[in-house]
Amino acid sequence: LDIFKAAMGKEGNIYEIRDLIDEVFTIPEARALFIEQLIKELPNLNLAPFEQEFLKLDAKELSRFIFEGHCDRLPKLRLDPSPNFLFTRDLAAFAGSTVVISRAAKKARIRESLAMECLVKYHPLFEEVRDKSIFVKGNNSIEGGDVLIVSEEVVLIGMS
Repeated sequence: LDIFKAAMGKEGNIYEIRDLIDEVFTIPEARALFIEQLIKELPNLNLAPFEQEFLKLDAKELSRFIFEGHCDRLPKLRLDPSPNFLFTRDLAAFAGSTVVISRAAKKARIRESLAMECLVKYHPLFEEVRDKSIFVKGNNSIEGGDVLIVSEEVVLIGMS
């Protein structure tokens, strides 16, 4: 990561997704929304009995659970890790001043989509685009890598 940051130079800012999500999870409404949606989107994992335990986790613990699939305060609850947080191009795409929050086709990646939705809805970095955001919902699926900005007038969206 340090090599990447050095290669990018001093122009602009480089944000680490995990740091941003840690910040968002300090906001009680964001945490509650994320947990509620996680339980709803993954009913087969039977996460509802853990809702109160999730709410008691601090921001970094909840973030660790989202990224790594486990945390110390919930030792008996384990999910597969979310390695695709590394490929942030898939999580969202900007088209001008509109941000499209992706929704991956695979349920295994739903934590990524839900975390990005919370990030855009609650993090101050996204305040200017919050009202122009498009959240892909339900059984629909678009990944950020499927969005190609051809010009100011043309945006192509693929179906991968």
